[in-house]
This record gives sequence, structure tokens and C-alpha cells, in this order.
Amino acid sequence: AVLPAAAQDAPIPLPPPPEAAPGERTVTFSSPKEGFTLLELLEGVNAQTDRSVLYDSNIKVKIEKTKVQFIGNYTVPKSRMFDWLQGVLSFASFILIPIGPADHEQWMVVDVTNPAIRSRPTYVKEEELDAWKDRDGVYIVSTLRVKNLDSADLQRARTGLQQLLTTTATIGRINEVPGQSAFVIADFAPVVYASKKLLEAMDVPLQSKKQVLKRKQILYALASDMEAMLNDLLTGTGINGQPRRPANPQQPTEKPDPQIIADNRTNSLILYAIPEDIEDIEKLIDQLDTEYRGKSRLHFRTLKYQEAEDVQGLLEDLISGTASSSSRTGTSRSSSSSRNRTQPQPGQPAPAPFGTSPNEGDPVIIADVKNNSLIIHATEDQYADLSSLIDKLDRPRKQVLIETSLVELTVGDNLDVGIDLFGVQDDIAVDTNGDGVVDTFTDERKFFGTSFYGNSTIVNESVNGVDIPVGVAPLIGRGLTAGIFNNGRIPFILSAVQERNPTKVLTMPSIVTSDNQSATIKTTEQIPYLTTTFVGPDSTPTQSYDEVTVESNLTISPSISADDFLRLNISQQVSSAGNAPSGQRPPTNTRSIETELMVPNAATVVLGGIVSSQEVESRTGIPVLMDIPGIGFLFQDTSKRLQRTNLFLFVTPTIMHDLTNFSDYHRISWEKKMQSDKLFGEEVKLLGTNFLGPDAPRSAVDAVLRIDSSGGLDAYRYAEEPGEKERVDAARAAWEEMERRRAAEKAAAPA
Repeated sequence: AVLPAAAQDAPIPLPPPPEAAPGERTVTFSSPKEGFTLLELLEGVNAQTDRSVLYDSNIKVKIEKTKVQFIGNYTVPKSRMFDWLQGVLSFASFILIPIGPADHEQWMVVDVTNPAIRSRPTYVKEEELDAWKDRDGVYIVSTLRVKNLDSADLQRARTGLQQLLTTTATIGRINEVPGQSAFVIADFAPVVYASKKLLEAMDVPLQSKKQVLKRKQILYALASDMEAMLNDLLTGTGINGQPRRPANPQQPTEKPDPQIIADNRTNSLILYAIPEDIEDIEKLIDQLDTEYRGKSRLHFRTLKYQEAEDVQGLLEDLISGTASSSSRTGTSRSSSSSRNRTQPQPGQPAPAPFGTSPNEGDPVIIADVKNNSLIIHATEDQYADLSSLIDKLDRPRKQVLIETSLVELTVGDNLDVGIDLFGVQDDIAVDTNGDGVVDTFTDERKFFGTSFYGNSTIVNESVNGVDIPVGVAPLIGRGLTAGIFNNGRIPFILSAVQERNPTKVLTMPSIVTSDNQSATIKTTEQIPYLTTTFVGPDSTPTQSYDEVTVESNLTISPSISADDFLRLNISQQVSSAGNAPSGQRPPTNTRSIETELMVPNAATVVLGGIVSSQEVESRTGIPVLMDIPGIGFLFQDTSKRLQRTNLFLFVTPTIMHDLTNFSDYHRISWEKKMQSDKLFGEEVKLLGTNFLGPDAPRSAVDAVLRIDSSGGLDAYRYAEEPGEKERVDAARAAWEEMERRRAAEKAAAPA
């Protein structure tokens, strides 16, 4: 069949014709020089295949004017004519898409810029794409799977394949599915097929670049030091000078970085790299891991004055502090490092964590509490720095003798003045014999009465078994008690007493503590008191003893400053128990002082003053009568009470300067011993022979006595043991000689 030709615009080249199957009918196209339009092409294909083709009126003009032209004859199998038409239209920016049911589908010509194309793809399985490789103009979607590409490689592959897709109206689309190691791609069939073949070429296992894990044992060096050195050597360049893979993910052909991690538990290195890099790294480790023939890194340091745990804590704080300071000045070298090592900025070297080299590793310090020593693992340079610092830390701290005097003064002044009257009544009727007949007494000496103010007691006389009050007896106690009687009928009793009871409580504790160290003096007293409880339905009283605890605490923290001044932090609390009614818990009184002050050495400071002052005045008497001017005092009892409590704290701190021979301790102890001699009026005998006065001569006899007292001369005795009096006299003479020397030195000193 020959299609008619019409004169149109410039021709469009056609794809090569497909081959026909044996015995299959073919159709030959021939075109005049002016070619023919797409509309004429569609009409000719319809006449040969009986397949209807639709097109929108929007593209009618373009179809009628667009021409195709080929030179010579073009033969195509009849069964492939429609496929050939799709290819011709695709080169003219048109495409055929199926619409309607699958068994009665209708083909429609649309412009490639029509967005409806992307919603009408034909799904083709990956294994069937070979049959679609020459189906030009057919828009399909398929899934392409990979085996050897990771998520990063999938992204790089997608970026490369996007360059091949059809960009017109974003028809070509591709997205990776990382979880399934696959791509979803939509485009014309030949493009999808070409993408599949290209992806197969990329999806090959890279045996030479697959990283493996291996452990390398370190024999002589520290694994952490070896890790730092290897990371320094490998930073920026690969093994054998080969370039490393930078952070750009679009360059997948370069070597991955080897990862080196120190396992301090086993002193080994964990290597994660490609096999060829691991082999080179192991050779480098063998060259670096050589036996150290210098001095040992283990050091043992005994402390004299400070606690091993305290010094260990200070040194570890110093080491960790310098390491953190170093990390703040630089940036992280590598994520593979197990330590927080840093890399300096360009042109700005970062300080080493501790010691002279950043590759030495941090010193390890362990406190031996039983021996009060430090076990240090460090290099020679590090130990030299630590030893110099330990010398400065391990020094004796000055001691402070704190002498205190706690004085509590209580002054009480009580005044009681009262007059007691005794009332009488005549003709008292009493049944004295119990016969029911009332007997009358008219004897004026025998009467009933009452005591008004409690300054006297009623005296009774038994008459036929009946107690009859016959008079009063004054309560004669402290103070003045006087009475006036008139015929034994109206007694008048006067009682007056004044009491002053000053009380002084003195305690003088002393204690020795170190500079900047708290010292506490604590006294506790358990005060019993009787309690009564009622038990059972009949409320049977049961008595028992309970206790109330009162404590007195004195805490002083001295701090020695320049010029022998002392800053004292003083906290004092004094508790006492007051009087309570019988069977009740005594009340407790607490007084406290908290202050901070500065005093010179050996100076005395006093703290305290009036703590409480109480004044009470009470009057008891007969109403109305006690208020009569002039004589009201005859009908009342007056009581006045005044009590004041003063609490004083005297503190005298004294610095002990001699920390070598402890002569200050010796002198003060001897002074206390002399004070005890004066206090008791006789010499206090001492146990042992080493306690002598300051500067006392230690003769050979004394030395022998000391050896003898220790048990070294149990079998022999070289000298007779002197008496206690002789030793005390010698010590006292030595003390007096020392005082004379001090006085002479003071007199000879310039003014």
C-alpha cells in the first residue's frame, strides 16, 4: 500500500524498520519528496490495521501541519505497524496512550507535555523489559532491583540515572527504595530498558573495597597510645599515599577510611578496613610496637602527712581538668578514637592533656590506703611533674590548739513576805462517842479554825477518837517567822524570807586540730524523770522512768592566714533541762552562737552576754481587805522573783609552729602538767619515762631506762631506776633554765 503524499514542512527522520516473521505480510511505505502529514499517516495506519486512533482538537492543527518524510521505501510487518507508528509519533513529540477496557482499548494521541501521560503508565516487570527495548513512544513503569549497593550507593546511582531520563514535562522519574534495595522508574520503554542495563553494570560486588574486622594484639606499648599515633599518621592521607574518600557522597570509587579503636581491657587494637589497608596497618604496628628498654613506668610514692585518697583526688582532678581544657581548644580528630583527643586548628597547636607529649597517655594513679601511698603509672616526664606537685602537697599542716572556757552565770533573787491569821469558833457540837447524841464543847481552848495563807499548820487533839483542832503551828523555815497570840485565840503569824542564789558553771575543754580542719567538742547528758501511765479498764497507775537528752556542742574551724592571724568559724549550742511538775517531761532550753571572726595568735576573744532575764511578782490575799491602804499588807502574801542567766564563751587559739620536733606540744603538755600539780597540791605521777620537760637533758641513764621500759633489757639491768621525784625535779629545773634563757634572749634583743 502506498500512502498519499502532501507538501508540508521539514521532514522528521524515521527509525529503522523491524524485521518481519517468516510468511508474515508486510506493508511498504513510500513518500514523495514533500512527505506527508501525521494526519495522513494516522489514516493510512488505520486503513491497514483497522485500529481507531483519537486525538484532541487542541492538537488537531499540529497533527495536520506536521510532516514526516523518508527516502526510499520503508517496509514493516503488519503486526508491528502500530508499534512503528508509536515510534514515529514520539519523535514528533506525540505519544499514544491506551484508554478504555483492556480488550476494547482505544488509543489516543496526546502531546508529550500533557500531564495525563504520567497517570497512564503501563507496568512492565523487570524480567520482561527486554521485549520493550524498542517500543518507542510507550510510557511504562517498572521496578529495578540491586544486590550490592548500600543506601549511599543507591543515592549516587539515582543521581547518575536522572541524567538519562526524559526531562520534557518531567516525564522521566526515578526514586530509590533503600529498605528494598530497589528503584522505581517511569519513562519511555527504551529509556527504562537502558537504565536497567546501566544499573546492572554498576551493581557488582567490590571485593577489593569491602571492609573487614580484625583484632591486633599490642605487646609492649599501650593500645590507647598506639591508637593516637596511628590516627595521626593516617589523618588526611591513606595507606601508601593513596587519597582518602572525602565527605562528598557523589564519589563512590575512592577507598573508605580505616577505623582504629583501642580496647584498653585487652590492650589490643580493633581494625576495620579493606584487606589491603589492614595488611599495611599491621606492618606499621609491628614497627611501632617495640619493647621499651628504658625505666619502668610504675612508681611507688609514700606520703608522710596527707591522706593518700585526698592527694589522689587532687591529682586526678588536675589531669582531667587539663584534658578537658585541651579538648576545648581543638576539634575532634576522628570519630573512631575512643578517647576525647583533639586536633588543633591550622597554625594553632593544642596543649597536651598532661605531660610533654600528647601521645603519652594520661597517668594512672591508685591510692594504697593501708600504706598511705600512691601507685603511679606514668612516663618519666609525667612522674617528674607529679612528684614535684606531690612534694608541695605532702607537707605538714600547722596545728592549732584551741582552749575554751564556757561560763554560765545564773543569779536568782527571791523575796517572800506574808501574814497568816487563824480563825476560831466557840461552842462546837461534836458527837464524840458515836451514840447519836451531839456533845457541846464550850472550852475556849478547843476550837475549829483555818489557816489563810499557808504560813502555818493546824494542830489537832484527839478527843474520844475525834481529831479536834486546838491551835496552829508556824512553818518555821528560812528567813523570819514570828507570831502574836491573845489568850490563845487569835494567832498572828508573820513570815519573811529573801534568797539570793548565784550559780556559776565552768567548763574548760581544749582540743588540737589542723589548719582548715573542724574540731568539735560534744557533751551529752541523759536526765531521767518519772512518768505515770494508767493501764486497763480500772485505770491502774503505772510508774516508769523516761529520759530526756540534752547536748552541748562546740565546733570551731580555724584557718591560719598571713602574719599568724586566725579566722575562726565558731558554732556553739548549749542545751539544759528545766524544772517540770512531777510526772511531766522537763522542758529543754537551747542557746546557740554562730559567728566568724579574725583574731591574732594566742589572743582571747569572749562571746556571749545576757541570755535571759525573768522578773515575777505575785500577791495572794483576802479580796478587798488586801487593798486597804495602810493595813492591806496584813491580809496578803507577797512574792518577788528575779532570775538572770549569762553565758560567756572564751576562746584562745594558739598556733603550733614547730612541726618537726613538736616542741610546742611538749611545752604545752608540760605546762598542763604543772597546772595539775598546783591544782591537786601534789605532784601528778606520770606513767613512762619519756615525758620530760622542754629541753630536759636526756642522759645515758634516761636512754637505758627507755630501752628497759620497752622490754629490750629484760635479762639485764645496767642502772638503778631513779625515783619519780628525781625525774620531776630534773624536768622542773630544765624548764626553769629554759625560761631564764628566753628572758635573756628577750632582754638582749634590740628594741
